[in-house]
Amino acid sequence: MGFSLNFIKIMRTSTEIRDAIKALKENKKTCSASNIFGESNIAKIDIMIDVMSEDRSEDFVCETYKSSFEDGTEDTVGHGDWSSGISALEFLRGELEIDDLLYP
Repeated sequence: MGFSLNFIKIMRTSTEIRDAIKALKENKKTCSASNIFGESNIAKIDIMIDVMSEDRSEDFVCETYKSSFEDGTEDTVGHGDWSSGISALEFLRGELEIDDLLYP
C-alpha cells in the first residue's frame, strides 16, 4: 500500500468555491498573458480552475504537475504548474484567499 496525500479537508463552501472560480475566469481576461519567465499566466489560472472545479486531490496535482525531475533537480517550468495546483488546494483548505491567487 502506497502513501497517499489525499487528506485534504476542504474548508470552503460551495459558494466560496464558485465565486473563486468566477474570479479566476475574470482574472484570465485582465491579467498579463505571461510572467517575466515567459510562462503562461492563463495556463496557470486554468490549472487552478481545474483543481477547484474538478475536486482534484493533492495526489492528482503531484502526479500531473511534476515539480522536479527523476534525479531530484527542480523542473522550473513544471514547478510553476505544480505550484498553481497546490495554491488552489491551499485556497480550498482555507490557507490562502482568492486575492492570493489572482495575477496582475
